[in-house]
Amino acid sequence: MNSQQKLHLHQLLGAVLFAAGVALAPATRAEVGAHALEQMYKQASDATVILQFYFEGEEGRHIERDAMATIVNDSGLAITSIDYFPANTRFEDFKGLVMLIGNGANRKQVPAEIVGRDDDRKVAFLRPTADKNQPLKLDYIHFTPTELKVGDELIVFGEIDKAFDYLRNLNVGRVSAVLEKPTKMYCPTLNARGVLGTPVFDATGQAIGLAVNYSTTRRGLVREIVDNRRVEREGDVTVTLPVVLPTERFAVLIAKPPTGGNQIAWLGITALQPLPADLARHYNVSQCGVVIGQVVKDGPAGKAGLQAEDIVLKYGETELTQAEEKVVEILSQAIQQSAVGKPLNVVIWRPSTKSQIILSMVPVASPKTAAEAEQ
Repeated sequence: MNSQQKLHLHQLLGAVLFAAGVALAPATRAEVGAHALEQMYKQASDATVILQFYFEGEEGRHIERDAMATIVNDSGLAITSIDYFPANTRFEDFKGLVMLIGNGANRKQVPAEIVGRDDDRKVAFLRPTADKNQPLKLDYIHFTPTELKVGDELIVFGEIDKAFDYLRNLNVGRVSAVLEKPTKMYCPTLNARGVLGTPVFDATGQAIGLAVNYSTTRRGLVREIVDNRRVEREGDVTVTLPVVLPTERFAVLIAKPPTGGNQIAWLGITALQPLPADLARHYNVSQCGVVIGQVVKDGPAGKAGLQAEDIVLKYGETELTQAEEKVVEILSQAIQQSAVGKPLNVVIWRPSTKSQIILSMVPVASPKTAAEAEQ
């Protein structure tokens, strides 16, 4: 085939895929053939679903969300990214959960439920709750373990946006890096919209992983406002990477998915207030902190010896060095995302003794009601 014929073939392929709703990147590599792309698109279109749900906001306001998930067996079990179902929210707080199965005029809406999540593998599982007398028989993705290297082709499936009726697309890229720690993951060269919880293919059309985010922290410069001045200081900076989670990391969960509700950690401290700058200077405390207003007597914090008016400086690995308007939120999130039942150290400043103290606490599952908290 001469160069003119190759150019004509590429243009023809682009026209065919555009008509099918596929986003073909201009830099599509020769090793990804037309037939392989068509098969990936059809397979992923038939085996991915849109999730719709809402939260109860202030004054009963519905806050609507949508997400993507990938069907992994013929009963409709679906896998997705835990980013859609954060650790500081209970499963029962996600209301009206439905799966949109199919595309266009053939799309149907099926009620669904969250099965469970695995924080280590960064995935959550869901399933439809349709009439058991009429079980669903759905197309699904068969994931294959493989080994990729830098430069290998990746095709990440996704959807464009609700405004475009959740039109599906393909995003073509390459492996830009292979992460070995804390676990093996692949970094793609692309960062496309609507790809979390979607299948990722190699150049041969095999589904080899799931698109997720990986978040960690590093020490870096944090910019904030202190006493109406913009300042920079060293602190913990969150780093989020779009990655491909290899099949071998979650394959075992498909046969036996995690179950159980989402637990939120609880210490039993209330009426939290940021440490004012003038009070910090008075106590000669060199960093920000959170002042504890009340401590539940028999809660984890109370049992560990925390008292009202104590100032929390560090919670586990989280140093409270943020600006006043953020520090309470940072501490609250750190507490909620703690591992239930796992001891950790809390560094406090106690004004009554003018001393710094380290207390060991064991977070428990958060009470669901005020009465349960009182008990």
